[in-house]
Amino acid sequence: LVKRIEADFPGISTHAIRMFPDEESLLPLKLQSKKLIEYITNLNIEGPLTFIGHSMGALTGRHAIQNWEQHNITTFVSLAGPHMGVCAVKGLPRDSAALNETLSLACYDPLTEEL
Repeated sequence: LVKRIEADFPGISTHAIRMFPDEESLLPLKLQSKKLIEYITNLNIEGPLTFIGHSMGALTGRHAIQNWEQHNITTFVSLAGPHMGVCAVKGLPRDSAALNETLSLACYDPLTEEL
């Protein structure tokens, strides 16, 4: 995508941000968002920014934008970002109370949410 943007819009500055590989992708969204904000801030880019995020990158970007008071992101593009959540357990209905309870217990920890 970076090569295509640079080819179609000569002179535009692009940055491919590859963060949270492998096990780091399991960090709480709030912590990923905080680290993304720090990374973008340290780039010291002036002027308006366009953020394009794919999959979990779209969720992290959206969370960062929503919680970042002084950002200069004017356009947000989400590519396959699961903003409505996901249900990856076959055989259970999407509105299954048992599934929701299990995922809540397995994935949510109020202590790490405060990071």
